[in-house]
Amino acid sequence: MITHQVRLPLSALLVLLLAGCPGKKPEGDGHDHAQGEEGHGHEEEGGGHEHGEHGESSDTVELTKAQLESSGVKTETAAVGSVATTLAVTAVIAADLDAQVHATAKVPGVVRSVKKQLGDKVAVGDVLCEIESVELGQAAAEWVKARTLLESQRTLLTQEEALLGRRVELAQTVLDREERLKSQEIGTVRAFYEAEQKLAEAQLERDRRLLEVRAALRQLEVEQSAARSRLSAMGMAKDELDRLASDDPAVSQDIGKISVRAAGKGIVAARHITLGEYVGPSDVLFELQDLSRVWVEARVFEKDLRLVRTGQKACVRLEALPGGCFDAHVTLIGATLDRESRAAVVRIELENAKSDVWPEAFPIRPGMFGTVEVILDERMAPVVLPEAAVVHEGAETFVFVRASEDADGVTFKRHEVVIRDAGAGRVEVVSGIAAGEVVAVSGLFTLKSVARQGELGGGHSH
Repeated sequence: MITHQVRLPLSALLVLLLAGCPGKKPEGDGHDHAQGEEGHGHEEEGGGHEHGEHGESSDTVELTKAQLESSGVKTETAAVGSVATTLAVTAVIAADLDAQVHATAKVPGVVRSVKKQLGDKVAVGDVLCEIESVELGQAAAEWVKARTLLESQRTLLTQEEALLGRRVELAQTVLDREERLKSQEIGTVRAFYEAEQKLAEAQLERDRRLLEVRAALRQLEVEQSAARSRLSAMGMAKDELDRLASDDPAVSQDIGKISVRAAGKGIVAARHITLGEYVGPSDVLFELQDLSRVWVEARVFEKDLRLVRTGQKACVRLEALPGGCFDAHVTLIGATLDRESRAAVVRIELENAKSDVWPEAFPIRPGMFGTVEVILDERMAPVVLPEAAVVHEGAETFVFVRASEDADGVTFKRHEVVIRDAGAGRVEVVSGIAAGEVVAVSGLFTLKSVARQGELGGGHSH
């Protein structure tokens, strides 16, 4: 039940008196005006209906359960909390440069295909585009040639080892036979010495020839490794090198093509190429940005800079994402000041988590404006409330405190309070309510409207 105090203007009171008393009656006319007015059930004080003056608020507001659910009124218990001394400064969101990647081509060439577009998510190793390069084709051909010569040399080494090894075995067999004949005094000493010399010559020829073949093999291995390293330096991945080394006939057609791959994860923030465009190593083809973390760059003036410390807590508020405070810490204080503004950049790193205000991935975007409250000092206060719970009307400052609640509805009562800023979107209540009282923190517009009109949607309180 919402009650109103009746305060009739003097002019309205005179109109009522004139309407009810058109003329003066004799004292003995037998009519009691006071009793007659009472019999009509209307009186200035204590009547069955109370009509509040238009625009005047009641101190008590009653809402049914249905009204409470539809109005969006939410409550919070006033409790002990921390009060912060803060430094409020303007800020802008910037990309985390440590998580920014520029994709470039390692060789000059022509763009033949584009695999990723603006806004696409990419992982490390994803193909961004394909480039056809004459220089790459030449390097790939040299590597294929080096691999072919290396395989031939390895085959030659195997054959030479077998052939020269067989010659040594035959010379050893002849020597063994001559030695046996000499011991039986059948053969001559000259034949034995000649067989011994043949064995030595075969061994020497084998060692010399194998040394030459192995030296040539080692040189080809170095050349092949250098050719492979050159291709890797040009940006060719291991799977592309493996495919180039295969016997697939289609490889010869794509020998000059190379894929430009993502060196980091994130999204495609910018694309600077078109099909058929000639690009070089100095051209940035794509800009990749990992937005899972962003930088908040606050501007702190010279006179306040001494108050800021690395590691201090900070509350970040963004104009594009109202109603929330992002908790973070100061990570860097700029080493220099801007000559014109006399301010230094104070960096705050912020996790780019999902937001109820904007359910898109990575809602905090570089370029957004906001404010930062750097918490300089903290203390405990007996009563702390969200700033959203406080109503300011003219010179009055008040909150709606839940007075009672039952199955029929909830009753709120207006309490005037004295507050002061507590930082991070909260206020310290100096007087007016005590800890433990339940206060409305949202849906205050509904409560104010009902307090003025007598019930939700207008009318009078009965």
